[in-house]
Amino acid sequence: MTDPVTVTTAVLTSFAHANNILKAIIGVRDTVVNLEQVNELLAEINSIQSGYFSLLQQNTSMLTEIDNLKKEIAAFEAWDTQKNRYKLYSPWDSAVVYAITCSQSNGEPPHWICPQCYENRKRAFLYPRPNKTTGYEEFFCNCGAVVTSRHRGKHKIEYCPE
Repeated sequence: MTDPVTVTTAVLTSFAHANNILKAIIGVRDTVVNLEQVNELLAEINSIQSGYFSLLQQNTSMLTEIDNLKKEIAAFEAWDTQKNRYKLYSPWDSAVVYAITCSQSNGEPPHWICPQCYENRKRAFLYPRPNKTTGYEEFFCNCGAVVTSRHRGKHKIEYCPE
């Protein structure tokens, strides 16, 4: 027969080994659970980063749009200042130009600008040239607009409307 102390010792040793194996199994299970949680956490972090980069891109796009709008507003304000220097003027029947007002000329000589360009928020001077066919003087703009004078020969622009 076997000695009860030896049997008890062997059983206790077996329980200790079983306990160690059980702890190792639980540790592995916990590690697997922890890895699954870490993977879920990494997926969540990746989603947050994607959202962050999307917001960053939208923010950059909005800042660019704001800068463009500020430039556009500045251009409108500059044009408003410029256009208020001119008054619609008819130097002769069926001719319309924008003439600089004397009070807003800031030392510039009298001149006319193109009504078509004016409507497009541009200041484009009308330049005189003689029409060799008719003998009348024409005032032309680089946009193609032409105002034909009722005067033969050179016409001097002296009018500054108020």
